[in-house]
Amino acid sequence: MEGGYTLERPPEEISLLEVIEAIEGPLAAQVPDNAGMAEEPRERIVCALAGVNDSIRRELAEVRLSDLIESDSSDASRAPGAELGS
Repeated sequence: MEGGYTLERPPEEISLLEVIEAIEGPLAAQVPDNAGMAEEPRERIVCALAGVNDSIRRELAEVRLSDLIESDSSDASRAPGAELGS
């Protein structure tokens, strides 16, 4: 085998969050320290981003690698987002 990755667990046991964090590092939305804004608005933004980050992490944790692997055309209709036409 040349290059690439080998899975240590079955795709059904690996979340999309795990894949992203293995490649990119921890998923976190942050406001730069040097954003030059007052403390109160900065704290509101930090709280809002923390909520968004938590939601994204939960959604990505629910998607399994096996959900993204197309085994045949009949599975495509059950893929995440299929009901939205994506």
